[in-house]
Amino acid sequence: MKFSSWMVAGFIAAILVIPSETARAGELRFSREQVARVGGRTAIGDIDGDGKNDIVVHTWSSDRGLQSDGSVSWFQYPSWKQTYILENDHLFGDGLVITDLDHDGDNDLVTSKGNDALAEVWWFENSGNSEEPGWKQ
Repeated sequence: MKFSSWMVAGFIAAILVIPSETARAGELRFSREQVARVGGRTAIGDIDGDGKNDIVVHTWSSDRGLQSDGSVSWFQYPSWKQTYILENDHLFGDGLVITDLDHDGDNDLVTSKGNDALAEVWWFENSGNSEEPGWKQ
């Protein structure tokens, strides 16, 4: 029962976050900005430690991960400069998580690699600095 009460509290808090001016106006307005011409699994998080969320995209390889043409890319806000974390590899999977897995103060990436017969889970440790994160696989 404790879990249910947390769910209700979270739901109520989410409702209270909506600004009253927007609620009274009856409409929300969004602008659209193209970041890149890639598609795949997407995660949002602060990769370079500047306090602003960046975008990480995991694109599948062709033929369910059997071809070496998949990638994991980081797009830095606000310029959306693309940096490859992994390029031209066998990638196929549904998960991409940004978290400080090793508790060293910077966000790392966890994703999957391979296909049904060759599946693996990979951790990419962010071992760089705020200007240019480096990645240890």
